[in-house]
Amino acid sequence: MQAKHSVMVTPVPDYALIRQKHSTVETYAALIGEEMRLARVNAKFSLRQLGDLTGVRFDLIQRFEAGKGVLAKAELDAIIGVLT
Repeated sequence: MQAKHSVMVTPVPDYALIRQKHSTVETYAALIGEEMRLARVNAKFSLRQLGDLTGVRFDLIQRFEAGKGVLAKAELDAIIGVLT
């Protein structure tokens, strides 16, 4: 009688799915940044003016509008409060 060996299989992460999910988050962030830029321009605020009004550094706002950065929820809430 042969002994049965059980093999433990460690699940391999689905990197394609992880990349797709990450890409989706980046896409939404870029869309939000683009909308924020349009709202800022329509309100006739410069990056520096919006930064001064919200307490968020203008370079962070610039990066977020370009889709290359992230903002904390409190920072985003402050910006939305000024632009709406």
